[in-house]
Amino acid sequence: MDTPKSTPAQEADAAAELVIRAPGDGLRHVIVPDEGLTLGSKPGCDVLLESVFVSRSHARIERDQSGDYFLVDTNSHNGVAVNGAKVRSGERAPIQSGDRIEIQPFTITFYDRKGGTQPLPVPRMPLTGLTVDLDSRRLFVDSQELPIKLGKLEFDLLGFLYAHRGHACTRRDIGALLWGGPENFDDHMLDAVVHRTKKKFDAAGVDLQVYLKAIPRVGYRLDSAPQEVTQA
Repeated sequence: MDTPKSTPAQEADAAAELVIRAPGDGLRHVIVPDEGLTLGSKPGCDVLLESVFVSRSHARIERDQSGDYFLVDTNSHNGVAVNGAKVRSGERAPIQSGDRIEIQPFTITFYDRKGGTQPLPVPRMPLTGLTVDLDSRRLFVDSQELPIKLGKLEFDLLGFLYAHRGHACTRRDIGALLWGGPENFDDHMLDAVVHRTKKKFDAAGVDLQVYLKAIPRVGYRLDSAPQEVTQA
């Protein structure tokens, strides 16, 4: 698989990258330049995906002026999906850090290295108990619903940790839930989802770190009651 050539300086400044899993080929990292890139099976594509199932010009990743990223299906034969949802031909589907792009037989995870713009400061809300309603997919602190919209990966992560709250969950188990198996992800893909989830809580005035704890060499643990309270 060919990848765009980049200098060490370009890699340091890069805003995004792809983590590509090819059958029997391990993980590969591809820098996404500001002008975007093309994916397909024909020579000349920025990312060459060599498979009979991949169209010559299969998909394109674009970045707009605000720094948001989009995936475009460029009239592929077998289609492309984001987190399991099929992208229509010609559609510009928004993608976020940690999203999984499926171009069979390849699994590609998009990683926004700069995480987008920072949310404006908001008043911190008192922290008591965190509740994750798995059926309605809603979030509460002390029975007050939080105005947070989580993506599928983000909610699945939080829901899994909440279902096992008070216990450390391994990176392997979390990765198996989110991406189907340890061979399909690496640590920074999981950390990207955790980081994005924390930012969304922070934008709503809740410091998720008082509930969500990183356990060194193990994974993460979620507590329904805060272990410490930080003041604004």
